[in-house]
Amino acid sequence: MSLKGRRHSFAIWPVPIISQADFVEIDATPTLSDRPLIFREDSFDATTRVRRGGLWSSFDGCPKRTRLGAPASACVLGPEGLVQVRPIREKQTVLRELDERGLFWRPEERIPKNAYAPDSCVAGTLKIDRDGNIGLELDNLLPRPNGVPPSKNALADRFPIIGILKSSKSYIRLEEVWPRKLQLNPRSPSYQVFGSYVCIISSAPILASSSKAYCSEIRLSLEGYEQWLELGEAKVKTTRRGVTAQYGRPMSHIFKLADGLLTIDTVLTVTANDPFASAAMSQQPFLTYKPRKPQTLDGVRELFSQLEDLLILLTDSERGLPNPNVKIKRQRGWATIYFTRRPRPEGEITAFNSWVILSQLGTDFGDVVDRWFAKHEEYGPAFHLYLGCRRGTQLYLEHRFVNLIWGLESLHRQVADPADKSALDAKIARILTAVPAGKDRTWLKGQLKRAGDPALADRLLDLIQRLPLPLDRKQVVGFATTCAARRNEISHQGGHRRHSGYNQWVVGLHPLSNALDRLYHALILMEIGVPSDRIQAIFQASYTAFTIRQDLHAVGITLASAVPKPTAKPSTL
Repeated sequence: MSLKGRRHSFAIWPVPIISQADFVEIDATPTLSDRPLIFREDSFDATTRVRRGGLWSSFDGCPKRTRLGAPASACVLGPEGLVQVRPIREKQTVLRELDERGLFWRPEERIPKNAYAPDSCVAGTLKIDRDGNIGLELDNLLPRPNGVPPSKNALADRFPIIGILKSSKSYIRLEEVWPRKLQLNPRSPSYQVFGSYVCIISSAPILASSSKAYCSEIRLSLEGYEQWLELGEAKVKTTRRGVTAQYGRPMSHIFKLADGLLTIDTVLTVTANDPFASAAMSQQPFLTYKPRKPQTLDGVRELFSQLEDLLILLTDSERGLPNPNVKIKRQRGWATIYFTRRPRPEGEITAFNSWVILSQLGTDFGDVVDRWFAKHEEYGPAFHLYLGCRRGTQLYLEHRFVNLIWGLESLHRQVADPADKSALDAKIARILTAVPAGKDRTWLKGQLKRAGDPALADRLLDLIQRLPLPLDRKQVVGFATTCAARRNEISHQGGHRRHSGYNQWVVGLHPLSNALDRLYHALILMEIGVPSDRIQAIFQASYTAFTIRQDLHAVGITLASAVPKPTAKPSTL
């Protein structure tokens, strides 16, 4: 599908699901051929089987969103037959992580003995959205230091805010606070509205600044990763006298890392709101990392991002992690950190679709995490440019393609052995000597500065041949040459010059990007220590091997279908 403008239509990735649609009377069966409306699916709830999205109609050859009236129904013809859908309202409800009243004040204000807040506190409402947007609306003006009243210049103030919430009795600290609105009016209540990029919710006030290292442990919930962890199931037995449930708690996995200790364990909880009516038993897995040295808030956010990215690579999914919990020095319990970030898909991880599950790495998982931490810092864009295409973000096809190419170029500069350029340097020196001294020699010297660098096609060929896969060199050369030609058309020619139609040309980038994605993914796994036999199995003997080989076959690369033999016995947990 493409979003069409005045001159060009821009393809997007991932491709949305579209179907024919029409307005019908309830219980009527319409004929959906040649209907002017299409339904674009934005989300699908697998539990209720409800599809949500928007209706589009053709307007002068361009797709245009259709505003739906009040009591209208629509039917969509999809893979599951005729489905009735509800109209989409233009204004949708914002999902809140937190919406609570409280008292708020500046960190400089001291709390009197036997009190929970200073006298200068101001009442207000703290709101945190699912995507981490943090807002604080105060019912009055927050006093400035030394009792100076706020003014319009206060919009330039940057300071943290501390508070206590009314219902949960928890303390909060907002960092990186920025003013959104200041209302000063002598004839009506004055108020202030702030935004923040970081919020910490803890059991006691946090007076230390964000630059201080006071986070001693980090805990991440692995809810949704149960199959990746291969957690066991409860055994339920029903008899005439009652029902019994037996569950064996999995053993904790402890990994000693270079800079800390990483633990994966499971907590079993039993909840019964009404013990006479029902009870629920659930298992909650957690990943806990205890660094050797306490971390600042920025350090916690960096570790959280790195661990989330590592799980993307191992599971081949784009599921995000919940907000991290931290242990703060000299405080009991866990504090929760909220920060602004993009919303991520929430689908559960399956063992069948994961590239590498925990048990396949065994005790080597700690070594993989160590190498990931080290190379994440060392390689930089060689990893980030790939992960930027894997965080649930829709990209234009050109953007995705060049991101993958740039990342592979950067990766090759990191892993390739430096070539011996002594003969080439001597040749360039002889050529420059033959040119008279002056502007011509200076210009030629600048042009020959990168003469020894390998071409893009050669870089791609060298990288792909490093993979432990049975690849045909001629096929890989053709694929690398095509990718280099497309990149040059985008970067140096502004697109396709021999116009056969922009749409046809840009859609041709889609199979190239899919194949690059698969190969790039495997190269990163190989760099962080995933065994070669596991990478072979992913491409040849896994549940996703068929899809991977289809993507490679679409660009002219075929793989042997033989099942690889393990080179060594995998270590167990």
